[in-house]
Amino acid sequence: MARWSLGLVLGLWLLLASVWGVLHFLIVPRISEWRPELETLASRTLGIPVSIGSLAARREGLVPTFELGDVVLHDPVGGSEALRLHRVVIAVSAHSLMTLGVEQIYVEAPDLTVRRAADGQVFVAGMAVPASSGRSSGADWIFSQPEIAIRHGKLQWVDEMREAPPLQLNEVDLVLRNKGWGHALRLDATPPEAWGQRFTVMGNFREPLLSVHEGRLERWSGQAYLDFAHIDLSQLGRYLGPQQWQLQQGNGAVRAWLEIGRGQPVGVVADVSVQALQLQWQDQPRPLELQALHGRLSARSQNGYHFAVQGLSFTASDGLRWPQGDFSLNYVPTGAPGQGSQGEHGELQADGIDLAIAAQLLQRLPVPEAVQNRLQALHPGGLLRQLKLSWRGPAQQPAQFKASGMLEQLSLRSQPSAEGPHSIGMPGVRGLSGSFTLDQDSGEATLTKAPGVASAVLSFPGVFEDPDIGLDQLEASLRWQLQGQNIKVQLPKLRFANEDTAGQAQATWQTGVGSEAQPRFPGILDLQGQLSRANGARIYRYLPQDLGSDALRYVREAITSGQASAVNFRVKGELDHVP
Repeated sequence: MARWSLGLVLGLWLLLASVWGVLHFLIVPRISEWRPELETLASRTLGIPVSIGSLAARREGLVPTFELGDVVLHDPVGGSEALRLHRVVIAVSAHSLMTLGVEQIYVEAPDLTVRRAADGQVFVAGMAVPASSGRSSGADWIFSQPEIAIRHGKLQWVDEMREAPPLQLNEVDLVLRNKGWGHALRLDATPPEAWGQRFTVMGNFREPLLSVHEGRLERWSGQAYLDFAHIDLSQLGRYLGPQQWQLQQGNGAVRAWLEIGRGQPVGVVADVSVQALQLQWQDQPRPLELQALHGRLSARSQNGYHFAVQGLSFTASDGLRWPQGDFSLNYVPTGAPGQGSQGEHGELQADGIDLAIAAQLLQRLPVPEAVQNRLQALHPGGLLRQLKLSWRGPAQQPAQFKASGMLEQLSLRSQPSAEGPHSIGMPGVRGLSGSFTLDQDSGEATLTKAPGVASAVLSFPGVFEDPDIGLDQLEASLRWQLQGQNIKVQLPKLRFANEDTAGQAQATWQTGVGSEAQPRFPGILDLQGQLSRANGARIYRYLPQDLGSDALRYVREAITSGQASAVNFRVKGELDHVP
């Protein structure tokens, strides 16, 4: 056995020595005579006519290198010159000699034009790139070479489909390494001065295990990395922006990781730090304008849709500053792969959302007009933290949902009734903090006066002559239940105080049975409480204006002073029968 092994090793070395001898003493001295054969081989391999102006060899150590001059790739239709390579250097190694291949191909200063026609057809050096997944012998050959390096190249991108001006990239350096089913590349290029600084693109990709055509890019999977140290986004927007929006202005740094699955982008993560951003949506009267924007954005479209923002901070055009906040949205439509019978569902999480700034931003985004009008009327303010929302079924009308979160210094503007000043409108609040948990059947919430504010304000338009009630102290807990048409609200804890009164109360409210004798609304109330102190001269302030202006004036003028303590009160019954 040892003898056979020794013989095999000696045979391999003898074969390698023979190849080396033929290469150095037969091929290298007469290399120029092999130019026609090499042209034929290159034309057959690439699938297009190839001509070689000159061919020379240099002995450098044990293995020589070959230099090709004025290599021209011709258009298959008509034979015109499509691409000229002034200098190509081919390096071989002992391993490549055994496999009849090359070790490295070096191309110096190529000038390449890539064009996308108005119909979407892509042409490289004047040659159409097949849109189908059929075999491309040229691509197979390129992506089967161990290493291809390009230095000091020029690349021009002509996009007739978007009617964009040609983009010229200079000092293009490219390294492409292929090994087995893996492919790695790095591209460095300098854009026009108006675009910004030199940028880098890197990628690592793999073919399927049983792939036999290296050039089928639609079957590749992996990750690409893009690094723009400084870029003018308005220039980039001409080529990448969809028709629904336009990047009108913006410059800064962008780093992005793009995930590829079978030739298609399925996810992206981007770190952005840009200034003077101006984004215009179609059919929006005003653009979204930000002085600065920083944070990480991510999106994914595999097995549903995912969008997230981490550490987002920005300064609006009017100087309002958004503190760092996080946001994520997961949405899975019906029939998404890997979801079984779960059906449509989604989840939203957010932290550090400034409601006032969010409402202003939505005025610049493609949001339904009814939503924008509602936000403008409510004029929300405060900070939303630890929001979690999940649902099952259509997002517009989910069959099930859950939500929880915390609010800091909440404010919502009250809304007067459309029926007139003496009709009850929508309540409003200012200076409240609290938390809430709810689902489609029930919920609970706690409310307190926000720290740092002089007083919390509850506004009840149409209830009192002066709708705003200020509270120096407020602690409340609230629970509610929804069972079909029946609604029940419990207020197990309420503590309050201001300059007029102080006390505590408990209450339960529920809808009526829905009969003619007892309609569902205004419902049934059971309210009881205690006042530790009360200013009699201010009683009129807390009487509903439905009593009439004469009655309110009488109470105000009749009770001019007085104090009360340890007052117990209770109101119970149907509200439409209150005296």
